[in-house]
This record gives sequence, C-alpha cells and structure tokens, in this order.
Amino acid sequence: MRPVAATRGLTLIEVLVAVVVITVVALGLVGIQLLSLRITRSSQESSLATQLAVETLTDRIVAVTSNFETYRSCPGVGTCTGRVVRDGFTADWSVARGSGYELDGLLQVDVAVTGPATARMSTYVSCMDYQDALGKTPTLLDLGVCAPVGP
Repeated sequence: MRPVAATRGLTLIEVLVAVVVITVVALGLVGIQLLSLRITRSSQESSLATQLAVETLTDRIVAVTSNFETYRSCPGVGTCTGRVVRDGFTADWSVARGSGYELDGLLQVDVAVTGPATARMSTYVSCMDYQDALGKTPTLLDLGVCAPVGP
C-alpha cells in the first residue's frame, strides 16, 4: 500500500487559488467588454451627429447656391437661421454675409449639432457658384449677384 502523502491530486488550497485566479480573469474580461460597449456607443453617437451636420450643411449649401440673392442679405432679412431635429439631435444652422472686402461675395454657412454628441461644420459659398433662372453665372463683366451690396 502507498502512503497517503504520495497519492496524486489537488489540495483544497490549490483548488481555491485556481478559482480565485479564474474569477479575477473573468472579471477583467467583463470590465474590458463593458468599456468596449461604451466606446462603441460613443462612436455611434458621434457618427450620427457628424452625419446630421454634413446633411444639414449640404442642404444649406444647395439652398444658398440656388437662391443666392435672397441669402446675401443675411443676417437680418429673410431666413438666415433654422433648426433641424432628428433622432435626439438638434442641428442649428445660420447663414451670414462675410465682412470686409476679402469676404465680399461670400456667404458663411455654419451648422452646430447638439445632443448625445456634438459636431460643428462651417463653409463659405461664393456668389460665383450661383446661376440665375437663365442659367447665367456671374462674370467680371457682368457681376450679377456678385455686385457689392451696402452694409
């Protein structure tokens, strides 16, 4: 017969240490998974905010380009600001005339999105992009909508 001490097997202490190690590793993996889910959610919200900003800016560029004469009096007369609300986000847009000779003939279109995430975009639209009802664009000889306007 063999002595009891010489038999192979695990003691209760070894089993408990193994269970603790496995538990710590499992908790670490759960923490990493939760962090990953939060980052993914934040990324999705940022993407939605940016997408709404791009769509709103594009819509405003098309509107300004097709009706430059109306928007060139902004701010003040006409529809110079607006708001789009979608999927828990709010996109506020504005159109303003550039100031100073270097910005004459340019309209600034600005979009700011707020909500679960934020985004901001801005661009300029030139009077040279405008075509009137006859399909005519401004030239140096015929400034059309590019003619200077008063302050």
